[in-house]
Amino acid sequence: MFSKGKLFARKLVVAIAVMEIFAGCGSNSQHAVMTQPQPNQFGSALFKLAAASNSPFERIAKTITLTISASDMNTLTKSLTKTDSIVTGTITGIPVGENRLFRVDVYDSLDTDQYTGSTMANVTANDTVPVQIVVSRISGSATVNATVNEGSNSLEKIVFLSDRGGTQQLWKINTDGTGLAQLTNGGPSTKFWPKWSPDGSKIVYCGCACDAGQGFGAQIFILDTNGNLLDTVKTAASLVGVAGLGWSNDGGSILYSENISCGQRMRKVSITTGTDSILYNESGTTQNQPDDNPTGNGKILYVSAPCAGYSNIEMFNENTKQSVVLTSYTILCTNGPRWSKDGQRIVFWEDSSVTNYGNSLKIGLMNADGTNQIIINTCHGEQPMFAEGTSQIVFSRPENDDVTTGKYNIWIMGSDGSNLNQLTTGNFVETNPDVH
Repeated sequence: MFSKGKLFARKLVVAIAVMEIFAGCGSNSQHAVMTQPQPNQFGSALFKLAAASNSPFERIAKTITLTISASDMNTLTKSLTKTDSIVTGTITGIPVGENRLFRVDVYDSLDTDQYTGSTMANVTANDTVPVQIVVSRISGSATVNATVNEGSNSLEKIVFLSDRGGTQQLWKINTDGTGLAQLTNGGPSTKFWPKWSPDGSKIVYCGCACDAGQGFGAQIFILDTNGNLLDTVKTAASLVGVAGLGWSNDGGSILYSENISCGQRMRKVSITTGTDSILYNESGTTQNQPDDNPTGNGKILYVSAPCAGYSNIEMFNENTKQSVVLTSYTILCTNGPRWSKDGQRIVFWEDSSVTNYGNSLKIGLMNADGTNQIIINTCHGEQPMFAEGTSQIVFSRPENDDVTTGKYNIWIMGSDGSNLNQLTTGNFVETNPDVH
């Protein structure tokens, strides 16, 4: 489906919802004065939305509501019925009158508003009024004038590490499993933590010509979306080691953790000036896998652990320079915290069998303040990342759920743990997925 007009720039139109409004049931109704609701005169609206066949709408949409409101009437809300990519429904009892606001909202499994659209229309007596609503993905405020459709170009993309070409390289794939492509060919023999920039225009990763240890002697590389090298970032830890990598929310700096004696500490380096400073330095602990809140509130997730002990997830406030503990486990190792794009939810993974790594891997969710911690899947998944808003989770999963094989593929599932779908296949090592 497609439409001309002003549309959100990043997330494109899913469909045009077509409604017909019928009104009547009152004498002399066609001559009614429309500035006030007419007693005993009501209309009804028939609604149908058909999403494009290649749209992610079908797997994202869980509940859909149609709301009709105006200053001279009580607000009416109707739940619509979704069957595959088709949404239908009828709402009755609409008072006859002018300037009725018709609004459609499409929610995912976490009740996050993912699509919306609205329009104004008059409900007249004994008449049928066509109403057109453009339903768009919610994202950003920039608008463009264009004819667009929600096909593969609007699907979110996953960058990940894979050795399917014979050596470890960066690859990308769409969240529906299409568009698999190799990004890099050569470069450092060992690569870690590829991450999209907040605007999706760049990819950063850490690499070194070393086969032992995570990131020792590493450098930070910045690529364009086709895998071409744009820049290297010199860090204060370039000869010591890098443990964990991420972008600042404004895309102007790289967050990383340097390896130091008995642990790691978080640092931040500007990609333009090279200014490199310590973010947080708590002696005797590790601070790795930093993830900056995308809303710009200065709250950075990271994994913390004493030199000998279990890891937990903490949150450092760059404004107050204070840190709070979000998980307080003594029998688990928690890892890989990642923010949702709205900064309201956190996805993470844990292992309750620290002496037999990988046999008890689980993926969990919690609120931004650490409350409501739940486990949504126990399929030995790790390195989870939100996709399609908060409706999907991309993660790396061992082949046949057996971590001893050392082989992993990229998977996607609903944020409630349902609808597991394997995106990559084959006897490869595919890890570190990141979504934009």
